[in-house]
Amino acid sequence: MKMSGVWHMYRPGERWWEPESEARVVIRTATVVAPCFHPPIVELLTAKELGLHPIVSALGPDIIRDEFDMDEALRRLRALQDRDVATALLDQKVISGIGNVFKVEALFLAKTSPWAQVRELDDEKLREIVGHARSLIRLNREGGQRRTHFSLKHDELMWVDERAGFPCYECGTTIEQGWHPGDDIRKSWYCPKCQGVDRATLARPAPTPRFPRRHAPLR
Repeated sequence: MKMSGVWHMYRPGERWWEPESEARVVIRTATVVAPCFHPPIVELLTAKELGLHPIVSALGPDIIRDEFDMDEALRRLRALQDRDVATALLDQKVISGIGNVFKVEALFLAKTSPWAQVRELDDEKLREIVGHARSLIRLNREGGQRRTHFSLKHDELMWVDERAGFPCYECGTTIEQGWHPGDDIRKSWYCPKCQGVDRATLARPAPTPRFPRRHAPLR
């Protein structure tokens, strides 16, 4: 899927939000039609081929599954001791299924700086972070608009994600954003006070995106 692919889900006969000609994969059942638009890569594999696939076979534990292996996830995180915890969480070879939104929201709820290195965090804190990410992803698995901040106000959907310049719901400090070292162009949003972020670690220019980002409706 990378940064451009998106799955939609519809009832049979329901009008699609994008032209049918733009779908590269369509899964149909008696109750659901699921088209996939703009995926960079499409491969059709047998079960045997899937187990030998160089990328799929190397994926970490799938965080949304009922039988998610937390111990294996922590073992793989520990192998990235010198990585920022934010970038380690996005490594699909470590844990499969965490995206940027749930990364920053889980780190906020765990009161942890996105720039803390894995080696600086004990197992209890890593379990807490991964646990928050898992809970939020599973709460959002029915589809619809993603939500992590369950207030009575329906326009307050996220704790920190894309809220730079707005006050933190917990302490009122202005939410900020920053980049991580390396080639990963995804940034982190955070509360400096709640998460104890040292701004000196963020003094670097934003990278130039290597490809355009597409925004598609979530279904």
